[in-house]
Amino acid sequence: LAKPAGEAELSIEGCRFMPHVLALRAGQTLKLTNADPVAHNVKADGFNNQFNPIIPPARDGQKSELTVPNLVPDRRPIQVSDNIHPWMRAYIAVFDHPYFAVIDEDGGFEIKNAPAGPARLVVWQEKLGFGEGRGAGKEIEIIAGQTTDLGELKLMP
Repeated sequence: LAKPAGEAELSIEGCRFMPHVLALRAGQTLKLTNADPVAHNVKADGFNNQFNPIIPPARDGQKSELTVPNLVPDRRPIQVSDNIHPWMRAYIAVFDHPYFAVIDEDGGFEIKNAPAGPARLVVWQEKLGFGEGRGAGKEIEIIAGQTTDLGELKLMP
C-alpha cells in the first residue's frame, strides 16, 4: 500500500483521448498532453474531482502538457470530455488502493498481490454500467498463493 509514484498520462492525439479508460491512485499526478495542432478544453465531471483546463495546441512537433495534481478517490468513474470537440470522451478512475485493473483488448485483467480473504470485485463498463452487485461489487474469495478464476463476469444494463 505504499504511496504511488509517478504520473498517469491521458494524451490527446487526432482528437481522441488515449487511453479511453485510465485508472490511477490518489496521490498520483495526472498529466494531460496534447499532440494536436489545435487546442482542447478537457473537462472532468467527477463527484470529487472536477477540472476544466484548456490545453494549448502542440507547437513545432512538441506536445503541450498540463498536470492535474491532488486527485482524490471517486466512487464512480469520472467522465472526461472536450467542450471544443464534443465527440471526444474518456473515463478516469481514481482509487485509494492498488487493487484495480483496466481490461486488455481480449477482455482479460490481472490484479497482483491482492490480500487473501473475502473481497468485493466491482466491475464497470461505460455503456452497461456496473456488474454483479452494482457499485458494491460481487463477493469473491481470494486464496493466498493461487490465481482466482472469476469465470464469466456479467454486466447489468
